[in-house]
Amino acid sequence: MTGCTEINVLQAAHITPYNGPKTNHVQNGILLRADVHNLFDLGLISIDSESMRIHVSPRVEDSIYRSLDGNLVSLPNDENQRPSHINLNDQYKTYLK
Repeated sequence: MTGCTEINVLQAAHITPYNGPKTNHVQNGILLRADVHNLFDLGLISIDSESMRIHVSPRVEDSIYRSLDGNLVSLPNDENQRPSHINLNDQYKTYLK
């Protein structure tokens, strides 16, 4: 999402909140920088599952985060390793509220 390569600040984030082993799989995860992970969990940053574009809530005013709005998400080449469109869509609906 951010292009960050500093492994010390990257975290595996659940798209659908962790709820035991059934939610702990690669298609329910995305790699995020720690600060972006927090905003994602708060529903202030989301990914449109159709366009795979980042959306940043207008409530987020900092230009560092605002600059992510509309950017395409970088996806793995292997489609089996990509985030689930269903999970992203559910998270995006929460973002739109």
